[in-house]
Formats: sequence, structure tokens, C-alpha cells
Amino acid sequence: MQINYDIHYRRCRAVFPNTFLGRSITGLGTRETIRALRQSDLQEFYDTHYTPANMSAIVIGELTLAQAVAALENSPFGEYKPGIRSPKPDVITAPPPPTEAEYRFHEGEHYKDRSSATFATTAQLRGTVPSRIPDIVEGMVGKQLFKVIRLEKMWTYSVGCGIQSLGDFYEFSASCSALNTDAIEQISDTVTNCIESVRQQPDVFEEV
Repeated sequence: MQINYDIHYRRCRAVFPNTFLGRSITGLGTRETIRALRQSDLQEFYDTHYTPANMSAIVIGELTLAQAVAALENSPFGEYKPGIRSPKPDVITAPPPPTEAEYRFHEGEHYKDRSSATFATTAQLRGTVPSRIPDIVEGMVGKQLFKVIRLEKMWTYSVGCGIQSLGDFYEFSASCSALNTDAIEQISDTVTNCIESVRQQPDVFEEV
């Protein structure tokens, strides 16, 4: 739905400014870029990147190497096609800091009979951080969010955080779905306090 697209697009621009992640919502592109595509663009992309230098063939079965080569030579893989290996993109070593922004959408204008709220906050972590560290932080923050927002305040049934590796970055998020609408004005500060309080909980670190 359009509201989901808008939310995702604004989040990417705020969290990953001046990077490809801030411009790309999906691998398919945007409506504008899709409408602007021409057949010649697709052909050029195919000719440039779909070359033998960019491909690997994996053969599984009771074949000798000579039999496998012969089978490939008699298939489209055996046809000559010029081209070079596409260069790998440069690693972003100095990512720009995220822009702090808050967006509010009235979901009732898009979903019929919606009587609850949804909250989400997202941050960027450098992709050079060892993967085990963000996993531990995710576990610690998730426990604190569950303890405060669900058990103590009883604002929602579903609350937690997640982390996703995007190559040069990790995307770290905390979210509450089916949130009590009375909590809208307090939820942002409460989540921030939960994250801050994790610093003073060595026992939770040991547990995770």
C-alpha cells in the first residue's frame, strides 16, 4: 500500500543518507525509474553484466570433468560472449551519520477500522562491527522492551527489536505493533529509556 511505501522510503532516506540504501526501496526500483526504463537500457545491462566472467557453473551428479565440459559446450553456456568481470562496489568506510527524524501517519485513513497504533524506530550501525556484538545488543534490548512495554505497562502484546545485515551497514530497529493508542505520546521516550537502561544491566549481558 502507498502508506507502507512512504514510511519505508522516508526511513531509508533518514537512516542511510547519501548512500544507495537511502535511494533504493526494493531491487525493482521506484515507480519513476521503472516507467523510465527502455528496452535498450535492459539490453545494455544484460550485455554488460550477464557475461561468462560474472558466472559460475555448478555441476552435480556422476559426471567426469570431461563429460561436464562437453555438456556445457553443447549448451548456451558454450557460446562465446565478450565481456569482463564487473567490478565490485566500493565498501562505504565513512558512512554519513543518520538524520534524526520523526514521522507520524494516520493509519485510519488507509486501513478500515484500525483501532490501534504502530511504532517503529530504526538506526544504522557500521557493517564493520563484528556480527556477534549486534546480536548481543539485540537480545539485551529485546528483553528490556518486553519487560517494560508489555509486562509492566501492558501497552501491547507484540514488541521487540531486530537487526539485519545490509553489507556495509547493519539496520537496527525496535517496533511495537497493536500499540494502545493512549501510549502514542509516551512510546518514543519509553523505548529510548529502555535502550539507555540496558547499559546498567551487566546481568542481562551475561544472560544473553
